[in-house]
Amino acid sequence: MKAGNVNNIMTFLDNEGLYCGTDPVELWDKETLSNSMTETFADSSFTLDYSIDKRKIRVGVDGSTALVLEQFTISVLSEKIPIRFISHLVKINENWMIDFISWSFVPDNEDIVKLNLALE
Repeated sequence: MKAGNVNNIMTFLDNEGLYCGTDPVELWDKETLSNSMTETFADSSFTLDYSIDKRKIRVGVDGSTALVLEQFTISVLSEKIPIRFISHLVKINENWMIDFISWSFVPDNEDIVKLNLALE
């Protein structure tokens, strides 16, 4: 992701997956996500400089599914509100494929009132 290599990213995504961005209208299939990422990464001012602050991985009891949570801050989006990246993976022919992604802003609970007031 940091390298901005859309073709490489797409090799890990299931063709029938659901990929959700931070905006309510951003509910993408693989092709639409690829197009959006290609457009975003074409902008040289957009840099994904981040470090994972939290990571949790839960493998399903059958060993063929996993839930991954990563949390980080990306300055190009917000220096104050972390992003929570949740993905669901399935093992297909011994390869892990992502069939669901959700990017969400996760403000601290004490900041929600301030955010609501700012949006009035």
